This record gives sequence, C-alpha cells and structure tokens, in this order.
Amino acid sequence: NVITFVMEYENVDFREALSILAKRAGISFNTGNVKNTSTKFDKYYKMYDLALKLYQNNINSHLGKNAIEYLEKRKISKDLIKEFKIGLAIDKDALTKVLTKKDYSTIEMEKYGLGTGYNDLYFNRIMFPLFDTNNRAVGFSGRIYNTSEGSKYINTKETPIFKKGELLYNYYNAKDHVRLSKNVILVEGFMDVIRLYSVGIKNVVALMGTSLTKEQINLLKRLSTNIYISLDGDSAGKKAALSVGEDLTNAGCNVFVISLKEDLDPDEYILKYGEKDYKSLYENATPYSEYKLYHMRDGLNLSNLEDKTDYINSVLKEIKQEEDEIKQEFILKKIALEFDIDINILKNNLKKIEKCSKIEALKTK
Repeated sequence: NVITFVMEYENVDFREALSILAKRAGISFNTGNVKNTSTKFDKYYKMYDLALKLYQNNINSHLGKNAIEYLEKRKISKDLIKEFKIGLAIDKDALTKVLTKKDYSTIEMEKYGLGTGYNDLYFNRIMFPLFDTNNRAVGFSGRIYNTSEGSKYINTKETPIFKKGELLYNYYNAKDHVRLSKNVILVEGFMDVIRLYSVGIKNVVALMGTSLTKEQINLLKRLSTNIYISLDGDSAGKKAALSVGEDLTNAGCNVFVISLKEDLDPDEYILKYGEKDYKSLYENATPYSEYKLYHMRDGLNLSNLEDKTDYINSVLKEIKQEEDEIKQEFILKKIALEFDIDINILKNNLKKIEKCSKIEALKTK
C-alpha cells in the first residue's frame, strides 16, 4: 500500500512514512506524547547525557576559549561546534564528582568508558560525542589540543551501549539529507563528516575507524542503496575502498567511488583544494565496477606480455559477474580499444570462461 511504498522508497520507518504522507497532503500530523520504553541501560544513557552537558558547558564558558580558538584555526566554526555538540573535558575528576553526586559508582563509570579508578578517563581534551541510531550519546572521542603529550585521540572502549561496528557516525542527522539527495556518502572518520558539513554536504556518515560490518551495511541500506565511498587517497584508503565497495555491491547497492589525490582524506582535501573541487569529484564519481577494473592493474607492468595477458583475463572474469549486457559490451569495447585486440576474441574468451564456470557449478552439485 501507499504507506509501505513510502517506507521502502524513502527508507524510513512506519511513523516517518505517515509524517511524509501527511505533509504532502497538507494534514497536521501529531501522534501526541510518545511514551519512551524504558530499558536496563536508561541509567547509562542518562550518565552519558550528563557528561555531554558538562563538556558542552565547559567549552561555552571562559575555560573553553583556547579550545574554541584551536577549533576555529582548524576551520571548525562555532556553528559546527554547536551542530555536533563538541565539548571540552578539563579537570581530572570533574565528571567523576558530578556522577558520584548522581549515585553512579566508579565501577559503573569505568565499565561504561567514562572513568578510570577515581578519575575521569578524559581531561584536557576536546570532546567529540558519538551517538547511536536514536541520537543518544553513547561514546566520545577526546582530542588533545594544547599539548603534544599523550595519545592524539582517546576513544571510548566497547561497552554494553557502544558497539562501533553497529553504528555509523552522524547516522541520525544524515537521514533527512539523504532523503533529499537520494544517496549517502561514506567516509572514514568524524572529522571528514564535519568538514563536508562545513561546505553544505550533509548526506554523509562515517565508519569511525572500523572495517565495514554487516550491521553497518544494513544501516546504510536503510538510508539509501546509492552509496558514494569517499575514503582516504593513500594506498590503504584505496584498498579499503575496494573492500567496502565489494561488500556493498554484493549487498545489492549501487556503489560509486570518489577518488582523492595526494594521499589526502576528505577533510584535508577540502581544506587544500576547496569545496568546488570536491563537489566536482562527487558529481563525477566513478562507478565501483570501473574503479575495481582500473585498480586490478596495481602492481602489474602492462608493457609486459604476461602481465598484460593476466590483467585482460582477470577483467574477463570480472565481466562475467556483470549481469547487465550493455555494461559488458562497453567494458569489452574499452579493453579492445586500449590493448588493440579484436573484440570478437575477447567475446570468445568470455564465453569459454562462462562455459567453464557452468561445468564447475555442475561438478559441485
């Protein structure tokens, strides 16, 4: 029916679908007060909410002046600080004192990633909150800003309410923007998300430094099946783009790759080359199938006959996986032209590969 159609087309839940339809029809949509279902973790969501408020109060007080100056030097404005609820941890035991007064034990603080012994885990750090799919703070990434001592970042450990592999940074806020753009950009870290926001690109989520998981693939598909990968431009980023692209393609997504030069990540790239350059790369992103075929050349010497032959045969095996015959034809013509080979020879070899695959499939049965 119309409701389930909107749910699937817009990748939203039942209530959001009703809201969309009501707006289109000019009908007031108000379900009244929704009673929140309590869980055994409510106490700890509240604990993180208290921490979030404390850190925000700190950065907005006179004590946060240096932190704000540091962020502004990194082109993170006060509006972005507010948008992403960035805060500041100051004293070694400030949060511990607040939470102790609220009847939280030091054992609970340590178990849920906010304390260590009788002290705060985070102090003298700029705090980037991490939210779950319901927009509840469940973790932090704390960055040094006025010293070179200690780890650059301290991140919340895995806790009963924080599983990195089950979350995407900015997921909740990205939903409405993805609905408008009809696609989602996947980046590696939260600084990339913040930088893209600064230039008006808000249909973006981040992996938070993890390998792509099945849970994250499902979250992405709930947003959109049109996914643009924008990882780092270095060799590790290219390797990750191939792996992520393969997983998303196998999951039924339409995948494109935004390739960045000079080993830069999206944050660095926009700061160096500007929003116009990045948006151009975004608008002209490479389909994953083409990106993969190009990077199959990595490590090969295509002036060498053996390497050239191996590459072409590998391409034919990849083309065999492509169900769209038009795409197959385009790729075959491109290879034929580049390597000066009769396209009929390529087609005959492709048929041999397909025949061998069918024979192997019958053997396994």
